[in-house]
Amino acid sequence: MKPTLSILIPTRNRARYLKYAVQSALNINSSEIEILVSENQCADDSREILNSFSDKRLKIYNQDSPLAMHENWEFLLSKATGEWIYFLGDDDAMMPHAVEHLNRVVSRYPRVEAIVSPRAYYFWGDTSVDYSGIRVSCGFAKKEVWRDSKKMLAKCINGSVSYLYLPQVYSGGFQRRTLVNRIKQAQGGIYFKSVTPDAYSALVGVLHTFRYLEIGVPLAWVGTSDPVNTIFNNGLKKESVKNKDQDFRGLHFIDKLTYNFSLGRFDHITFNLCFFEACTAAVPHISYDLISLKSLKKYFIIFVVKSRKIKIIKLLNSWLKI
Repeated sequence: MKPTLSILIPTRNRARYLKYAVQSALNINSSEIEILVSENQCADDSREILNSFSDKRLKIYNQDSPLAMHENWEFLLSKATGEWIYFLGDDDAMMPHAVEHLNRVVSRYPRVEAIVSPRAYYFWGDTSVDYSGIRVSCGFAKKEVWRDSKKMLAKCINGSVSYLYLPQVYSGGFQRRTLVNRIKQAQGGIYFKSVTPDAYSALVGVLHTFRYLEIGVPLAWVGTSDPVNTIFNNGLKKESVKNKDQDFRGLHFIDKLTYNFSLGRFDHITFNLCFFEACTAAVPHISYDLISLKSLKKYFIIFVVKSRKIKIIKLLNSWLKI
């Protein structure tokens, strides 16, 4: 029998968090899950940690060469067999009731294809970013609410809503196999066509549905960890190599996808500009009218200038290069 839920964990050089992410998935008391981990050429103790687990629900893939982030996600998706798909960050965690509540929701809404659960945050103690001493942030709602996919897409395009609250396959968002297959069929057998796969999954989640379900109970923890990752190999401190551009986004140079640098420096890109990049990657499945130069300028004004990520002169130079 095929599992109800596929929990997919792409990882690279995150051993000190990875063991907790995997254990949280294994803590789900259900035979209706499969846990697939893609170890993306890690230089730390990740392989040893993964090999220390013994559970028939867990399957580990060791990559022979490093994959770009979206390729690693695509690889795991190709191996998944579950009815529902969820990507678990290697510094995130599953809630123990995830499958039980997912089944309860689906029994009430049998035709649902995309689900968003409240974002429950956990801030790791080693993070160098100050969150005013907050360690956990979690909320609940009393009931489920249907959201109009196209209306929410429009709100994301105009900047009034973040894509974080759309039905991703990540950070509390789940997509059904029927939806995933429909997206792949429309895109020539490929799901992730952007260098920012979480934002892209949010976009196609609303492009290929007319509504999605927002539920009131969190099903996963969204972890926030230190952006600098010191590798420990066999207990010895080796080097500090946590570099998102190099370990995740930067690896896209080896494949067909490219990042449009007119959007600004990739290491400073905002959440909503990530969504804009995903929109450009989705053409022709999304209208050029929605991602016009006017829209792009508005994004820069709202999310770059006001947050002082880049100077005005750099902003003007970016516009001139478009």
